[in-house]
Amino acid sequence: MNSDESRAMFLLAGLTEAQIDMVMDYFLTFREAPQITSRSDFETAMAIYAVMDGGLNPADLHSPAARYTISLGTQITAWEDQAT
Repeated sequence: MNSDESRAMFLLAGLTEAQIDMVMDYFLTFREAPQITSRSDFETAMAIYAVMDGGLNPADLHSPAARYTISLGTQITAWEDQAT
């Protein structure tokens, strides 16, 4: 997931270089997006998801960026389910 394209999508979503490194390291270690634990995390996750989902080929299910986006969507859903 350390491609320039993924990094550009994270920057477009408003993350800093330090945040991008942290997110990418977490994904490479645990193979999933970081858990959402606060409203701020949720808002950031939504911004990232919107950019990444819009920038990926819909048929792409296997690239690291696609797997991250799918995992992030799962985390978003879990947060929304918990919040209701």
